[in-house]
Amino acid sequence: MNEHQLQCFLAVAKHCNFSRAARELFLSQPSLSYQISHLEKELGVQLFRRTTTQVELTEAGRTFEPYARQICASYAESLRALQPYTGRA
Repeated sequence: MNEHQLQCFLAVAKHCNFSRAARELFLSQPSLSYQISHLEKELGVQLFRRTTTQVELTEAGRTFEPYARQICASYAESLRALQPYTGRA
């Protein structure tokens, strides 16, 4: 699991739509689907229920969402904490 996959997951969870999430992330829809598929395989659960007209979080997806948000927030916070050491502002 990586931060990019988590950002993809959170965007799809936010929009309940792969196309809109892909646009938000400046990705192609197939690339986004690939990231979600690999995240689901790694976690061993289906995060989204997909039909031809709808995308919704599964129970596992709803359980995982706050943890994904926390991981992304912690990652961003760690990068901010390291800024004084990187020479970047």
